[in-house]
Amino acid sequence: MMRKYLFLLLLSLIPYFAFNQVDTVVFDQLTTEHHLQIVKLKDKLAKPQKKYKLKTPIEFTSFAFGWQVDKKISPSDIVIYYRVHKKNSKWTDWKKDEAYITPDETRWQMYQTNLLFGIDDGLNDKIEFYYEMPPNVKCNGLYLILQNVK
Repeated sequence: MMRKYLFLLLLSLIPYFAFNQVDTVVFDQLTTEHHLQIVKLKDKLAKPQKKYKLKTPIEFTSFAFGWQVDKKISPSDIVIYYRVHKKNSKWTDWKKDEAYITPDETRWQMYQTNLLFGIDDGLNDKIEFYYEMPPNVKCNGLYLILQNVK
């Protein structure tokens, strides 16, 4: 009997460990037209050149990445590789993009990509990514900007 309860306890903790990658919801706006959410990812995900896969807190039709770094650089110095997953479907092919927006151009004071999309405007539920930046630049915060246009 005790084994059964232990098994159920361990089983209930799987989602916590599997999807505990979001640190803080920085911004959350829900209207009749869209849901926009900016989340700060766990610091362990702020390391360049390591591949990460995560389930997003909300389903999304488009998204962007944001970085807070310790030096002023050209946005194109940050290169992102990503693919997304549709619910009950498969992963898209890998795509490559680069940051485009500088910190002084946004209210969030971070380098950001343009708005990115999966294969179409359908809902996605997971994202896999890795990024590159100059080795002398430290990432102080990695953000995922999710948008669900209804």
